[in-house]
Amino acid sequence: MFKFIAIFTLLFSQQAAFAGSVTWYNQRGRMANGKTMNPYSFTAAHRTIKLGSIKTICYKNHCVKVKITDRCNCNGYDLTPAAFRKLNPLRKGRLNNVKIH
Repeated sequence: MFKFIAIFTLLFSQQAAFAGSVTWYNQRGRMANGKTMNPYSFTAAHRTIKLGSIKTICYKNHCVKVKITDRCNCNGYDLTPAAFRKLNPLRKGRLNNVKIH
């Protein structure tokens, strides 16, 4: 029984990383959480993840922690310009194969 508990704990205690894609958006106005969008904050929009959740998004050697504050129609994440610039200073419009924790 002890071996089963130890293996179960080892398998499910680590956070799983998922691969996905991110884009950036600079929409002025109210977000889904009721606040005004700030392009200099580290926030993101996602279609289904609970508002207020914190996610770590990594691309190559750069990582950024974002708070989910808005909804989007895309299949990945929409980041604010500040968060996207931290991941990719070259400002490419879409990043594929990012790791999401």
